[in-house]
Amino acid sequence: MNKNLLFYLSIFFFCISGKSFSQTYQLTGNPVTTTGWTMVSPTQVNTDFIQLTPDTNNQSGSIRLNDPINLKYCDKWRVEFDFRMDSNQTSNGDGIAFWYLANPPVASVLGSGLGVSQNAVGLIVGLDTYNNTTTATMSKVHVAYGQVENTTDNNNVEFFNVAGSSFHSPDLNTTQPFQGTTFKHVEVTAQVDPAAPTNWILKITIDGNIICNQSFAPSGTAAAMTVGYFGFSASTGGARSRHSIKNVKIYTDKVPILQNSATQSFCPNPTTGYGSVNLTSFNSQFVSNPSNYTFTYYPLGSSTPIANPANYQFNANTTVTVVIKDNAGLLCDNPDGKILLVLAPFKAEDKTITMCNNNKAGTAIFNLNSANVTNVPGVTKNTIKH
Repeated sequence: MNKNLLFYLSIFFFCISGKSFSQTYQLTGNPVTTTGWTMVSPTQVNTDFIQLTPDTNNQSGSIRLNDPINLKYCDKWRVEFDFRMDSNQTSNGDGIAFWYLANPPVASVLGSGLGVSQNAVGLIVGLDTYNNTTTATMSKVHVAYGQVENTTDNNNVEFFNVAGSSFHSPDLNTTQPFQGTTFKHVEVTAQVDPAAPTNWILKITIDGNIICNQSFAPSGTAAAMTVGYFGFSASTGGARSRHSIKNVKIYTDKVPILQNSATQSFCPNPTTGYGSVNLTSFNSQFVSNPSNYTFTYYPLGSSTPIANPANYQFNANTTVTVVIKDNAGLLCDNPDGKILLVLAPFKAEDKTITMCNNNKAGTAIFNLNSANVTNVPGVTKNTIKH
């Protein structure tokens, strides 16, 4: 019993410790705290939720995270939120979108596009309640990973069809209607597809029910994305609803590191003018358990990794970027580590060593290695009798 209790407590404290270093963006609280987020009117805070649109016609609003996120360092990421679409009448629309876009909306985008920007580039998950073909109320999930024109009623996410880059659920109106007075819980989890590393395997659940679980390839201009912005939007047209979200959590947790930089001076080889360093010797300065991670080293500004980090040669002050990858694949890579290599000229000082007379024998034993003639790392001292 005591062993189990100790085990559970260890896990508990580990989780607390890990969470303090995690990169989690939230929209929570009462009233909701929106520091670090930008809202596009008429989106506003309403007690413990974000009201993306009021229940009136021809409205469009959005909220996005200010920090651009580079997902190329993430093998996995996850977003969860609660949504509600309610109205005092039965002609409802148009729905809510969650997205990761290179060009998030900066102004209102009305109607069937769910508030998403025109020619949106990136990943869009739409919760759609208005069928633009039949004008009927529906409850469908759409996924688009590419460039969505979104300039008319028939080229938005509802009509995005690119093989391997799109998804449209059946109408869930009879089993999981989106419209209602209660909040519903959504989770979107993504992980790199091992069979196609440029793809994301997306799993989307609503109230625990799996709606989508498949691989998506970036199509068109989305394939060249470097960074994007997470956010939410909604819109109304002739049909309307109040669109709301709350309890938003975006998990893009990076490997926690002990410090962002390490600096060391080196004496150059007098013949070649180059210094030499084993970059892997710095690993323990960034994480306490280096064996759990994979380290890749790059000259600052270069995308080409250093081929032989155990014997890196440099002939000027050099900054090396360290990318640390979690071998378990649970955390995003951390590219924030820097090794600052300083090529310092050799400097030595005379030192005097004194020892006691060896029992008045007229001799003494001296430890010549104790003479601290230089503090330059990597120096090998040789003694010569004059």
